[in-house]
Amino acid sequence: MQIQRRSWIGCIKTMIPVYIRLPNFGCVSNRFEQHLSRAINQCYSAVQLGVMLDTSALLVPANKDRAPTHHRSNVVYNFKCFRDRTYVGRTKQRLHQRIAQHVLKSLVRATT
Repeated sequence: MQIQRRSWIGCIKTMIPVYIRLPNFGCVSNRFEQHLSRAINQCYSAVQLGVMLDTSALLVPANKDRAPTHHRSNVVYNFKCFRDRTYVGRTKQRLHQRIAQHVLKSLVRATT
């Protein structure tokens, strides 16, 4: 799509459409678009700027490797105790630290 416009010296110029995609941040993006259009028009009179505002993420975050189960915190766990009893607990600590606390308590009880 080419648009023709008269330049200041009276000859006809061909406008070159240039498109740019920017993230959409509401009013901030609209103001930036206006400033950018003005700057492009002042520097490059033959360029017709088209701005597309995009709501999708520009950079997709990379997935992290998951920590092993015993190194996770904020977990719910289930222990099988003696005589077919179970104990369900929740901890903010890392699971391996909480398991060590349970094992120490059970060893102390068994020896006394």
